[in-house]
Amino acid sequence: MGDGILAYFGYPRAHEDDAERAIRAGLAAAAALALVTIGMFAWNASLQEENQALQGELQGQQTYALEGTGAAQEMQGEVVRLGDERAVLVAEDLPSPPEGETYETWILSEDVPEPAGLFEPDDAGVAAAPIEGSIEGADAVAVTVEPSGGSSSPTSDPLMTANV
Repeated sequence: MGDGILAYFGYPRAHEDDAERAIRAGLAAAAALALVTIGMFAWNASLQEENQALQGELQGQQTYALEGTGAAQEMQGEVVRLGDERAVLVAEDLPSPPEGETYETWILSEDVPEPAGLFEPDDAGVAAAPIEGSIEGADAVAVTVEPSGGSSSPTSDPLMTANV
């Protein structure tokens, strides 16, 4: 070899307790596998509970069509009432609001509008926004274009309305 150095890394060496070491390594691997298995079963049970809760919510939902008015005839959407007084507005084909303006949702009860949240559509014209407040006992949900930051009362005619 001349003046080189020969080194062995991980060179197998026999030990008197090799059999005992093999048993300990096997038991450690089995214990680790058992822990992973128990963890997977627990995670699966948690996901099943979450899935059942979501299915229960979906079974309790009710939808109301949002109808576009005037220049907003092409806009489509719906108000989805979930089982526990929550509701979501879902709309399609919405153009971006003009600069300095936003869409605002209103809950109408006996022709009195209550602000129910602001939203803007994504680049594809799709919006999904929670309705802030209960639609229980309301007559309708409406959408208007308002100044950025919203308004305490509508400043424009409704673009879309859903009778609830």
